Amino acid sequence: LQKNYYVRLGTGHTSHHLSDNWYEQLQLTHAVHYSRDYIQTYFVYADSSSTLIFAGVDYGYIFHLAGKEDKPWKFHFGGEQKIASLTDNISMYGAFDTKIHEEAGFAFSNAFQFGIKMPMQYGHILRIAYQFRNGLDERAQFFPQHISLHTIGLYIEI
Repeated sequence: LQKNYYVRLGTGHTSHHLSDNWYEQLQLTHAVHYSRDYIQTYFVYADSSSTLIFAGVDYGYIFHLAGKEDKPWKFHFGGEQKIASLTDNISMYGAFDTKIHEEAGFAFSNAFQFGIKMPMQYGHILRIAYQFRNGLDERAQFFPQHISLHTIGLYIEI
């Protein structure tokens, strides 16, 4: 598309049901078997120095979640904004990400992140960030539980 505007198309698979045994044995939860094969389309605005905004949708064309198979849509939007430059290559940023899940009655899952990002070799990026997640637990084997979680992490974009 025009400068700074992009369309991303893709397909993928996710399944959440292989490591649930301990949660169930400890009687912490009852795991839900979830899998989906999906296609997705995203519209993206990205300027090279400071701003990223995206919105997209994915459609689960093969979708397994007991009684929810007729609700295959997931809507997704978010963005990232550079807050300040710390050096020529290292910057502070803020980001957010929201997903709306049809299979959960259009419940939201949200992530807010603040951190520092720095370039690495071969176009990779290293991030050190605080993240707050709330809303529907995206680990779908715990459907339809909601979470509120604070983390500090090290992320490597490849």
